[in-house]
Amino acid sequence: MLTTFIFSSLGGMLLGYLVFRVIFSLIPSKLRQSSEKQKAEVLKEAMNHAHRIKLDGEKNLESSLNSYQEGLDEELLEEKEDLDILEKEIAAHEELANQEEQRVEKVAAESERTKQKVEKLSQKLSTLQEGMATEHNNLILALTNAAKISGDELRNQIKNDLITERQIQTQKLLKKITDELDSSQRRLAERMLSRVLSRYTPVFKWPKVLTHVECGDDKIFSIVTDSIDVVSNLGKLAGIEAEVLGIDQQGPRIIKLAGGFGLNREALRLSLENALKVADTKLDEGRLVNSFKNYQNRLEAYSLDLGQLACKNLGLEDLHPQIKRLIGCLNWRTSYRQNQFLHSFEVSVLAGLLATELKVDPIAAKRSGILHDIGKALDFNIEGSHAVISADYADRYGEKRYICDTVMSHHNDLLLETPLSFVLKAADTLSGARPGARVNLEAGYHGRLTGIDEAVSSFEGVIRASIMNGGKEVHVDVNYKKVRVDELEELTHKIAQKISEDVAFPGQIKVQVSRKFEYVAVA
Repeated sequence: MLTTFIFSSLGGMLLGYLVFRVIFSLIPSKLRQSSEKQKAEVLKEAMNHAHRIKLDGEKNLESSLNSYQEGLDEELLEEKEDLDILEKEIAAHEELANQEEQRVEKVAAESERTKQKVEKLSQKLSTLQEGMATEHNNLILALTNAAKISGDELRNQIKNDLITERQIQTQKLLKKITDELDSSQRRLAERMLSRVLSRYTPVFKWPKVLTHVECGDDKIFSIVTDSIDVVSNLGKLAGIEAEVLGIDQQGPRIIKLAGGFGLNREALRLSLENALKVADTKLDEGRLVNSFKNYQNRLEAYSLDLGQLACKNLGLEDLHPQIKRLIGCLNWRTSYRQNQFLHSFEVSVLAGLLATELKVDPIAAKRSGILHDIGKALDFNIEGSHAVISADYADRYGEKRYICDTVMSHHNDLLLETPLSFVLKAADTLSGARPGARVNLEAGYHGRLTGIDEAVSSFEGVIRASIMNGGKEVHVDVNYKKVRVDELEELTHKIAQKISEDVAFPGQIKVQVSRKFEYVAVA
């Protein structure tokens, strides 16, 4: 069956081929002839086009060659011109080099001549130096023989004389400059103080603080003498020394009030005056105590009002209420009979004016001024300088450190050399030194200084006592052979206690004891 299939396929293929050949032989011969003619025409036209392209290419190539030849000729001409210029420059440089070479040869020759000349001069200088050294030695030897002193000593003496002469000239010049500066600064300070004082006119009168109760009337004095125990007990309650004077018919008949808190002293005075007006035979202690406490409360409120008013007028209302209260309490505190409340207010105003003149912060100056003496309201029961107490309480109630340091420095308890510190010191001095501000009787002052000197001199080993700052400081020098180092502290306290017991003085006195080696020679 497979063989039958193969034979049938081959028969089909053979039959197809025979059909193709029959059809191909039947294509018209005319069609073939037309195709051959078109082929020949196309070929001819192509040959003609190729010939034209060849002719155009040859013409373009010839034109390009001519343009390139012209450009090359121009470049060669430019290169030739550049070469000519370069040759001229090279020739000029060669000429310059030749000239420089000739100049160098001349310099070298001159240098050689100079070198020879220097060598000759050096030899001559050496000879002269040797001669000078010989003459110098001969001169020193002659001076040494004439002055009968060695050369080294003579040189040292001449050197010392020159140094001394220069020192003297320098000191004179320095003194002249210092004097000129002092004079200039003094004139400037005087003008500034004149401006400040012209702008400041106090509008208040200085009040007189009473520290006693008059008992001149016989009836009143009789009541007082019968009530001495009551007065004494009330004084102890108030922390005040209450003493009846005139019992021995000598001196005025008064109740003297001393020491303690100024506000309590005023409350005690007012309560005693009020009680004596209504008493018949003897003072009623219970009623007197109630009256004292009533006046005490009223004065406490009044002191706060005073402090607030002062701070408001100064533009310092942000101070702590306790600070304002202490400022008001200074109304019953005096120093050399000067009211310390008005003194503090005045110092604050003056400090603000001075600070404005010196371009210092006026608010800080006024704060320092109003705070600088608040410690005087508390120094009756706190040991130490009132400036230190003032600074401590200012710091305790929130004041800035530099304000507290300035307050502490106004009596040199702290060495502080800042513009604000000097402003405060100047304002404090102006207020205290103003005519009529303070009363310091000459007899009492000299008596106080004499008492201090006698109290200090009574101790063994004291060489000298220097009383300074108006009697507020005592500097004591002791003999180092008689006082040991470990005895200084005890001796200082004993001297301070002796002064407290023997001398009446306002405020406090600072005692400083020094033990040092000291050698003195007289020229």
